[in-house]
Amino acid sequence: MEKQPLSHDELRLLYQVTVSDLSYFKTQQWSLTNYTLLLFAALVAAAKTLTPGLCSSERWTLIALAVGTALGALVILFKLQASISIRQARLQKIRGSFSSAFNEAWSAELKSREYLHAVSFLRVAVVLGYRCFLVDLQNLRTERRRLTQLYPRRKNFRKILYVTQNRGSRLRHHNH
Repeated sequence: MEKQPLSHDELRLLYQVTVSDLSYFKTQQWSLTNYTLLLFAALVAAAKTLTPGLCSSERWTLIALAVGTALGALVILFKLQASISIRQARLQKIRGSFSSAFNEAWSAELKSREYLHAVSFLRVAVVLGYRCFLVDLQNLRTERRRLTQLYPRRKNFRKILYVTQNRGSRLRHHNH
């Protein structure tokens, strides 16, 4: 069976679907990055809730969750970018089938060359979010060591931290 060229209606439909796909994939990239950063913040909050009684297994669990979150987000960002590239190539091919009037109108305002794609910014945001999580986790570890030195015979660091944190807030509240 011989392939027939696409009709004008088929090309227009394919063009509309492809533009819609591009919009969807780009929105997904931003949403993914936002939710990834929120997950890092949630992991930091969980670590702070467990501090200073954060044991080694809890710390490694949090690190594993952060690594899984970062790697998962980066893989999905790469896949979404690959899908975007495919759709952009499809649009370029479809535009070649449109009239010269359409192509003139389309190329009336040429875009400058992109040296840094937005997805690169999103990837850097995910990596920096992961790095901030690790720094915060290290700071919590340092705080635990400090409390261990201050209270060497105390085992219940969570209660000590709770009391010291709330004492400051009660004093501020009482002064007002």
